[in-house]
Amino acid sequence: MKHVTPEEGQSVNIIAENIEGLRKLLPDAFTENGVNFETLRQLLGDAQVLDEGEEKYGLNWHGKKKARQIALTPSTGTLLPCPEESVNWDTTKNLLIEGDNLEVLKLLQKSYANKIKLIYIDPPYNTGEEFIYPDNYQESIDTYLKYSGQIDANGMKFSSKTEVAGRKHTNWLDMIYPRLKLAKNLLRWDGVLAISIDDNELPQLCAICDEIFGEVNRKVIAVKMSEASGLKMGAVKKNGTIPKLKEYLVLIKKNGVRDIFLEPIPKATWDTEYNIFIEGMNKTHKEFIDQIQRAEHITDEMINQLDGLSSNWEAKSVAEKIKEVGVSNDEKETWLKENAYRICQATTSASVLKIANEKRKSCDAPLFFVPSAKREIAYFVKATYSNESSKPRLQLIFAEDNLAIHPGDIWTDIKTTGLDGEGYVSFKNGKKPLRLLDRVISACVSDGDYVMDFFAGSGTSGEAVMRNAIKRAINLNFILVQLPEPLDPNNTEQEESFTFCKSNNLKPLVSELTRYRLTAASQDLKSLNNSNLNAAFGFKKFKLSSSNIRLWNPDQTDLESTLLSHEEHLIGKRTEQDILYELLLKRGVDLTAPIEKREVLGKNLYSIGYGALFACLDESISRHQVEDIAQALINWYKELAPASETHIFFRDSAFNDDVSKTNMVAILEQNGINHVRSL
Repeated sequence: MKHVTPEEGQSVNIIAENIEGLRKLLPDAFTENGVNFETLRQLLGDAQVLDEGEEKYGLNWHGKKKARQIALTPSTGTLLPCPEESVNWDTTKNLLIEGDNLEVLKLLQKSYANKIKLIYIDPPYNTGEEFIYPDNYQESIDTYLKYSGQIDANGMKFSSKTEVAGRKHTNWLDMIYPRLKLAKNLLRWDGVLAISIDDNELPQLCAICDEIFGEVNRKVIAVKMSEASGLKMGAVKKNGTIPKLKEYLVLIKKNGVRDIFLEPIPKATWDTEYNIFIEGMNKTHKEFIDQIQRAEHITDEMINQLDGLSSNWEAKSVAEKIKEVGVSNDEKETWLKENAYRICQATTSASVLKIANEKRKSCDAPLFFVPSAKREIAYFVKATYSNESSKPRLQLIFAEDNLAIHPGDIWTDIKTTGLDGEGYVSFKNGKKPLRLLDRVISACVSDGDYVMDFFAGSGTSGEAVMRNAIKRAINLNFILVQLPEPLDPNNTEQEESFTFCKSNNLKPLVSELTRYRLTAASQDLKSLNNSNLNAAFGFKKFKLSSSNIRLWNPDQTDLESTLLSHEEHLIGKRTEQDILYELLLKRGVDLTAPIEKREVLGKNLYSIGYGALFACLDESISRHQVEDIAQALINWYKELAPASETHIFFRDSAFNDDVSKTNMVAILEQNGINHVRSL
């Protein structure tokens, strides 16, 4: 029986996987001692080694190497299940994870590599003088000044003007860089990364994203978030400053920024250019026109059909028609939209003019259709256009097809004001509009996709995923990660949230706001669900913690005590469920994979992911119980017939002696189960 080593209590070793991948691609660059970097550079086309002092284009800062190394360093943690703090634990595929997102991203590298369709994040904007992110990798000011060469080992300044702005950016870059490196691994080949950011770090963020994902895969969208009014205008009048009205949405797509279909934005008011009413036309006629327009090739027969359809139509002014039917001013807007299918505007079209001139010579109808030169489109023409004008208004365009506009790369219809009523919780300046998240989700994901947010905040993205699933009647699932960051009652921006937590018997943590909002949203939205989307609601909560597998950390002053403490390789007070979910992480199985349980001789046997893994984690298996437990596992394995080879896990300390352990392995191997492991 192969024993699970302490190293297997870590997340995936990215460095080792990178080396192995490189070895497969470029075996000539390897010797028995490791990588031959000179050969590697030659194989990569480097004709000569660059001088050490030669300047290179790119974004660099003090600490970049360390930030890169942090991303490559495996995590020794695990995720502990919290069913009692979850909603719909047995049915949901949504995940809420409490903990440092850097460690969580590392732990998810096996189970969710290349599986996430959309990652949306709203990281800290770094608006203060001293950026601090409360994780385990924050450098002190003295450390920064030392490695940036501004103070000596004794803390003495080399200059009276120590740089502070650089550190502001440095700390933020140290924080975001390893997280984006890890996020890239989780995205599908066609996955999208969407990042909300403001002016402070936009240039740095774009430079990092270009380095990690490639410049051609990036698009920046400006989002209008507020109006030039209110209190902010006081500073403008007093100091002549320029008010901040927008933020940015940085979009990155692994395979190029395309196939992102944004929903059109309804026009706020009726466009008065649409002023021609087509008398005699009905909705069936418009549907027939639309059907032909969708054809790849417009034939003469199609044009004849359209001409026959329009032979009894008459063009008159909208104002004339409104007067005729007696529409009041209060009803006008509604009537125009209801009749948009038969209301047009006339527009200039140089490509249509020549074709229309030819047809008009033999056609005396007031309205007719002509095909485009390449027969891709059928143009609707008003025959009474002027011969004297070089640019006559002859082509008719239906209002129905233009009641909305494409948002483009400037979104002016989304605001952060008035969000107090959204999201069930009080979180001042910490909520993103549901409308913003819905637009991004609608444009990027389809049925069955995963959406991730590892700066979850109040949980807007989770609620948006559930609402989007209802709206589109599809299954969508989220993975949210939020740090258990304490709320400060003395901070004016957090005071209200602190009070909210206390009044609702919550711990004063941001992660508790996340959980409360997702709970409330799940309960409300599930009642609106008419599509049996049970998996789309609720969430499984997990909490970041140390590994269940005891790491070898000897006390050199008391080796005897250390050896005795490591007789049991699993940490005490951890449940079988805790250990099972760590097995899922380490074996690369989805955390929502089904776990089935059967009891044999008073021992719990587990099947994970329909037989991808089996486990018996009982603390004691006697010699006379071995055969019965082994046979039960064999029968279950044959019943499920998993597509790939399975692994079976036992506690190493559960067996009374080596004979029992050997017999268990032998019986299982004789029945085709070759991967038997001990913890």
